[in-house]
Amino acid sequence: MTDPAPVVVATDLTARSDRPFDRALRIARERECRLVVAHVVEEGRRAEMARHADRARRTIGRLVADMDARIDIRVEAGSPPEVLGRIAGETEAAMVVVGAARYNHLGDFFLGTAVDYLVRHAAMPVLVVKNRPLSAYDRIIATTDFSDRSRHALLTAAGLFPRIPISLVNAFQRPFPHRLDPEDSYELAKDMAQEGMTALLGGPELAGLDHRIVAQVTEGPLADVVADMAEQADEPLVVIGSHGFGKLAQVMLGSRASELLQSLAQDTLVVR
Repeated sequence: MTDPAPVVVATDLTARSDRPFDRALRIARERECRLVVAHVVEEGRRAEMARHADRARRTIGRLVADMDARIDIRVEAGSPPEVLGRIAGETEAAMVVVGAARYNHLGDFFLGTAVDYLVRHAAMPVLVVKNRPLSAYDRIIATTDFSDRSRHALLTAAGLFPRIPISLVNAFQRPFPHRLDPEDSYELAKDMAQEGMTALLGGPELAGLDHRIVAQVTEGPLADVVADMAEQADEPLVVIGSHGFGKLAQVMLGSRASELLQSLAQDTLVVR
């Protein structure tokens, strides 16, 4: 029997890494796969790098010594985002688990350079953990704009978490608000969204998932709609699809994926 693809979790050995580590460990146990704990030593003087690497191995070793899981430790030197991406690729990881760096003064999450790099470059999904894991995820909230990208994200999440119910949502906006009667504009947008959802659910790719999916189309800003849905679950996981985004993409495209990733308080799985 083929061993399930491992989960890679990044740690900087500070308290802020506890949440992503705890979640990654829980997922690895659920998947019955290896957990790869990765720490990157930033480049500097060779003697200092060697001491840092040795301390990191000892610290991680003590952390995982009594855990009932298969755990590999990778401590390497280089640019943290690039090394984490390489480790994930070399191990053929199912996902990379990282943590948000902190809140900014507006209450949004500051994701940090490593997260931004990974969601733009990593071939595998990136799970951004924002909350302390109290239990397994109990619901997937998948956003869709009926594109191939969002369908791929839905299917990937369904495969990674095969026993979790799925709420599939499309948040629509009224077209031509200044040209059409408000009610006509609403009905047009709702009908178009419902047609798109029906076509998506009726596609052959989603065959076999109908018993897990509850779909809805709702008017409103996507971040607000998802946040409201998340309130109905104890441990929700939000899933978004992306082509990969950075500052340029946000300026040019107004990336909904970037908006969600920055603003939502829930753990978020980004699937390229």
